[in-house]
Amino acid sequence: MVSNKTVLFICPDFFDYKKLIAEELEKHFDRVISFSDRPLCSSVSKALFKYNVPLYSTRMSERYGRTIFDAIVNDLPTLTDVVIVKGTCITPSFIDLLRQHNHNLKITSYSWDSISNIKTFPALASKSDRAFTFDLRDSFDFKLEYLPLFYSESRPAPVAATSAIPEYDYTFIGSYHGDRISVLSRFLERKKQATTCIKIYFQSRLQYLFYYLRDPALRACPKEWLTFEPVSRNNLEALTAASAHVIDIHHQKQTGLTMRTWETLQGNRHLITTNPAVLLHTTGENVTVLDRITGQEWSLSQCEAYKESINREDPHLKPMGCLSLSAWVNALLTKS
Repeated sequence: MVSNKTVLFICPDFFDYKKLIAEELEKHFDRVISFSDRPLCSSVSKALFKYNVPLYSTRMSERYGRTIFDAIVNDLPTLTDVVIVKGTCITPSFIDLLRQHNHNLKITSYSWDSISNIKTFPALASKSDRAFTFDLRDSFDFKLEYLPLFYSESRPAPVAATSAIPEYDYTFIGSYHGDRISVLSRFLERKKQATTCIKIYFQSRLQYLFYYLRDPALRACPKEWLTFEPVSRNNLEALTAASAHVIDIHHQKQTGLTMRTWETLQGNRHLITTNPAVLLHTTGENVTVLDRITGQEWSLSQCEAYKESINREDPHLKPMGCLSLSAWVNALLTKS
């Protein structure tokens, strides 16, 4: 039910997830005022923000916060909530500025990246009424509420007919980072007869050339793996539906489960992942955990040992299944 409330929603423009979340927020608020979590900028500026380069990132973030403030200043009296996702260029001083003009604001922050990649998030979380992370390890280390990501029930992944033979045995679609190509190469070396669809995305040819000089796995991998064109959601869903197994290789510095994970599971595809945190959310029948060092699949005993280790670290952690977007927004707005 829509209430007489207004929310300021700040979120990265990542695929169409921002739009989907905003549409869900409209079910809870009379009005949604939406901004990106960083200004429009060049690839160089994005890198400077990502690595939190002193002076530049601070100065530009302060300027961007002021831009948002000036744009909403007339709406501040009616503003009831602020929801910040990731908050790359959102500073604690921006939160202070909002509270100076509206003492009754409820501010919620959520990180769908690891704190190792966005080191400014703990300061933002400390200024918020509620703060969540999708990263299990960060929830332990920084005492944040653990809330995994979601799948979109409005855009379910199409499921191929059970009688149809999948076009691909294994599919991987993702941007280039870290050891992804090495992990893929080690795993697929054992599957020489398999049919595959591999698309590793580079933002630019300059990025490709930079890592080509540094990464021997990139130099050795099949050139048909590489793409400079982002894969559309429709194409991604079609490729997923045409595959028997979908491979997920998470970033080495995070333990958060990606939207790709949830959409794969919800679409009844078999997930092969380097991220064992998924074992806390599923029975494991449709999941295989992949050792990123050896390229071998985990045994049942390894999976059980992992779950026991997490339970020892936090006996109160409650496993949960796949969260729909609507359930995720409900949790974001109601949990404390």
